[in-house]
Amino acid sequence: SSGNNHGNEATTKHNRSHSQQTKETRINHYTRPYVDPNYVHLCHVILARNAPMIRHVIASCLHSAQKVIGDYLTAAKKDVNHSESGRGYAF
Repeated sequence: SSGNNHGNEATTKHNRSHSQQTKETRINHYTRPYVDPNYVHLCHVILARNAPMIRHVIASCLHSAQKVIGDYLTAAKKDVNHSESGRGYAF
């Protein structure tokens, strides 16, 4: 097995039985790539520093979505009320 397969190593074994058939067994070994602890710490520090702004942006997006949904529901209710009141007329 070479070091170029990024942690996915396949080993093939051949076993001969009485009828000379070949049996193949694959064994996969999965490993995690090495991550620099200093890089992980740097990412943590940056995320912690930006957390208040990230929270503000997400809260603003949720507030906007809530307002849009509320406006839509109000408009849909008005449409239903107008269509029900218009049923008394025959064309």
